[in-house]
Amino acid sequence: MGYDMWQRDCQGFFIPHDKLADATEVLNKLDKAVKSFEDHLYDYGFETEFDKDGNVTGLYFVGEKLWEQDTLLKELIPFVKEGAFIEFMGEDFTHWRWVFRKGELIEIEPEIIWHMEETS
Repeated sequence: MGYDMWQRDCQGFFIPHDKLADATEVLNKLDKAVKSFEDHLYDYGFETEFDKDGNVTGLYFVGEKLWEQDTLLKELIPFVKEGAFIEFMGEDFTHWRWVFRKGELIEIEPEIIWHMEETS
C-alpha cells in the first residue's frame, strides 16, 4: 500500500560542506539516532550527490513511497540554498515541487494549459 512517487528533477540543491556537520546533527535529533548525513537521507529514500569539495549538490529519490520525506526536508531548510527545488510525479500523475523558499518548504503544483492552434 501507500502512494508511489518518482523524482523528475532536482535543481539548485546545495548544502556547503562547512554546514554539513550542523545539518547532520539536526537529522540525528530528528531520527533520535547518530548516523551519517547520507545514511539519514537514505532512510527517507534519497541518495546524496557530492561535488569534489564535499558540498551536497543533489538529492535523488530512489525510494518508492511518499511518507515523511517532507519532514526530513523541512529540517534541512536552514542549510539548503534558497530557491532549490525537488520535483516529483505521483502514481496518479500528479506533479509537484518542494521548493526551499523564504525559510520554508513550499509545495507547489503546476498549472497545465493546453494550447490549440487554429487550422484552416
